[in-house]
Amino acid sequence: MKTTTVQVPGKVFLAGEHAVMYGKKAIIFPVNQTLSITVKNSEHFYIQAHTSHPFNDDLNGLKQAPLLHAIVKTMQQHIQPFTPVNITIKSTLDDKNQRSLGLGSSGALTTGLVEALLKHFNQPHNPYRVFKLGVTIQQGLGIQSSFGDLALTAFKTPVVYQMFTSVHEIDQPWPDLIIQPINLALPPLTIVNTGIKADSKHYIQAINRVKDEPCFKHFLNESDALVNTMIDTKKLTLPMVISLHKALLLLERCAKTTLWTPAMETINAHCDPYHTALKFSGAGGGDNVLIFSKNHGIKKQTDLKLTKTNYNPTHLQIRT
Repeated sequence: MKTTTVQVPGKVFLAGEHAVMYGKKAIIFPVNQTLSITVKNSEHFYIQAHTSHPFNDDLNGLKQAPLLHAIVKTMQQHIQPFTPVNITIKSTLDDKNQRSLGLGSSGALTTGLVEALLKHFNQPHNPYRVFKLGVTIQQGLGIQSSFGDLALTAFKTPVVYQMFTSVHEIDQPWPDLIIQPINLALPPLTIVNTGIKADSKHYIQAINRVKDEPCFKHFLNESDALVNTMIDTKKLTLPMVISLHKALLLLERCAKTTLWTPAMETINAHCDPYHTALKFSGAGGGDNVLIFSKNHGIKKQTDLKLTKTNYNPTHLQIRT
């Protein structure tokens, strides 16, 4: 019986979040938490998803899980013949209560299942093909995103990402799309989950309302300059993190919304005595805070301080 297994990492945005929606570059890193997909030949189609998108049913019941339904239906069109398979999906991108940790679980599910099915049925499966199929699936569901999580989970390595300006055929170039692996030196990092799920759609809509304002154009220029400096120097320093954070606070004021939450400010206050540099990762308003320390000794002190609070450092680590 043929069996195919694929593992896909979660993601954190290191820099360029929000700006990436408007033609600028972002830098995205994988984490050690993963989503695992196993596909086996079977007499009947069956899928079990132990994720933040739980599902346990056959092909007829897939409409109860819109993302899974869209992935499988799209792959049936691209794979002929598509014979019955048993699919098992297990994730450590969620907590023990199957609550998303803001690590791109939907993106990992999309690209992971696409890749697993392409491999299982001996179809072409390079990262660009996996990414583009993932984009067409999510766009078909009306998902508003930069699709940077799909780029990271398709390539499974730190990447510089620039969003495409239009969608073409899967095997054709997409204008302006950049997905480029990057080797970047980072200070010691701690990741803390705020316990609050970010509402990406809400923040995208709020920011879109001010996209023509001078303050927003200033934010774009600041973000782009910092990301390009990181790419050119191949490193991230604490002053760069502080500048990235200031740019995001500028965006927050411009859009008149809350990206840096009271919970994040509390985490910052706990870390302030150790002269760390903090920023959020992704949409803001929740999910994860990235805490960069000058050295590993300071990181250890910071972690010990946070362990005594409600905002414990997670066991998340980024993969370089």
